[in-house]
Amino acid sequence: MLTFEVPDMSCRSCASKISKAVKEVDPQARVEVDLTAKLVRIDSGQAQASELKTALEQAGYTPSEPAAPQGATTSSPAGCCGGCRP
Repeated sequence: MLTFEVPDMSCRSCASKISKAVKEVDPQARVEVDLTAKLVRIDSGQAQASELKTALEQAGYTPSEPAAPQGATTSSPAGCCGGCRP
């Protein structure tokens, strides 16, 4: 699942416009919009991240990858999340 931060998204109309833009690239994509957090999560089986980002930009938004929370890591040095280790 891809996540984009979209700071200029503010209402249900924005959410609808974003969902429509994503569906034009991948009609089967699942789109979750969190207006409070300004995040868009996209589960797409056929579109690349760059295609989806371009679609959001063409819809008039400025998507970016969200920053990791302070103190969080995106992966362990071994490339594993570490969840399977005791």
